Amino acid sequence: MSHECPACAPGPDQIVFRDGGSRLFLRFPERFVGPPGHANGGAFAGALTCLARHDTGAAWVGSLSVRLARPIPLHTDLAVEIIEADGRVEMTVADGDTTIATGWVDTGAEPDPSGVVAMPTDRLADRVAAAIPTDAAAARADASPVRHPDADIDFDTCFVCGEDHPNGLRLTLGALDAETAWRRWHPPAEFAEAGGLSPLVSTAALDCSSAALLRLDGTLQSGESVLLGTFDVDHLRRPDPDADLRLIARTSHREGRKIWSDMALVDPDEGATVISRATWVV
Repeated sequence: MSHECPACAPGPDQIVFRDGGSRLFLRFPERFVGPPGHANGGAFAGALTCLARHDTGAAWVGSLSVRLARPIPLHTDLAVEIIEADGRVEMTVADGDTTIATGWVDTGAEPDPSGVVAMPTDRLADRVAAAIPTDAAAARADASPVRHPDADIDFDTCFVCGEDHPNGLRLTLGALDAETAWRRWHPPAEFAEAGGLSPLVSTAALDCSSAALLRLDGTLQSGESVLLGTFDVDHLRRPDPDADLRLIARTSHREGRKIWSDMALVDPDEGATVISRATWVV
C-alpha cells in the first residue's frame, strides 16, 4: 500500500483490498453509507483516488471523473479493472457481471491547470469570495441548515451529511442566501496524511454538499428526487487539515432531468484547494 488512510489500513473501515493475486478490489463497510443500504457516492469517488495511488504508487492525485451507473452496495466485493497510461488510471468497477461505475484519476506530479471541472476564473473567484462571509452572514447561515433535498430517503446516517452518523463528517451546510450554501469545516484528524488532507475525504466532502440548495433555490420541484450521475473533481492543491477550511456550494443550472452544481473547498489563506462539478439526475 502506498498510504494508509482509514479506508486503506487494515481494520473495520477498510475499503481497498488486495486478493491473493494482488488484484485490487473494493468493499464498503457500514461507516461509508449514503442512502440506506448503499455506499455514499462521494466516498466511492474518493476511494478511486486510493485505488489509483495504490496502482501507481503516486503520492497524490490531480483530477478525477466518476460516472455512476447503479447504486453502490455495502458489504460486497466489487471487482476493479484498471488500465494505467501516462499518469491516468482508468477504472471500471463491477458487482459480478454488472458494471457499477466507471471513472479515471490523474496521478501526475503537478495538477493540470485546465482540470476536468474547467470552472471559469471569474466563477472560481466568486466561490472563493463567498467562502469568506462576514461574521453576521456566517451566523445567519449557521442558523439556517439545509438538509439533503431528497425528503423521501433517510440520510440521517449518511457518512457525509448525516447528523446521526456516529463517526461521519456531519457536513450540513447553511444558507448564506437563496443561491449559496456554506459552512466551516475542521476535518477529522484521522484523515490527515503527510502533506495534507486525504483526497478520499476531501473528495467525499463535496458530494452531498453540492445538492444542498436544489430545493431552496427552486431547481428541484415538489415530488422530484435526485441521484448523483457524474462527479468531476480537481484537486488544485493539498488542503491543510489544520486550516479553517470552508465549503461553498451553488447550483449552476438545470436542463431537463439533469442538474449541475458547483462546490469548492476553500482555505481562506490559500484560496480554493479542491473544486467539483456534480451532475444530478432527476
